[in-house]
Amino acid sequence: MARNWDGLSDNYRHRLESHGISRNEYESGAVLSQARGHGLTRDALIAEIQGFKTDLFGDKRKWNEAKSLKHIDRNLDGHKRTTAELRAIANALRETRNQNHKEWMDSAFFQLREDDLDDAGFYN
Repeated sequence: MARNWDGLSDNYRHRLESHGISRNEYESGAVLSQARGHGLTRDALIAEIQGFKTDLFGDKRKWNEAKSLKHIDRNLDGHKRTTAELRAIANALRETRNQNHKEWMDSAFFQLREDDLDDAGFYN
């Protein structure tokens, strides 16, 4: 059964687009689980964020994987981050990296600072 983009509500169409699903992808049968809110688990989000940070900082002398994971999992007050916060961190890193900015990390941290999540970027 073919999907009909024009038959979707404006809100649902916007939701799909904000998760990177275009009309062509939708109509050709793209997987919609992430756009429906059934995306990555907490552990998968932490692993994705850690992967971004390892790419950026893994070759630095002060890189500490355990401390990095701690900063991802908990904020500076020691409170465990919600899945929504982790999703926001991962999205900021993913989106700015996909834009192919030379200084994509600066752009990502600006977005994280706006959302009061910049402490997740600490690596030591």
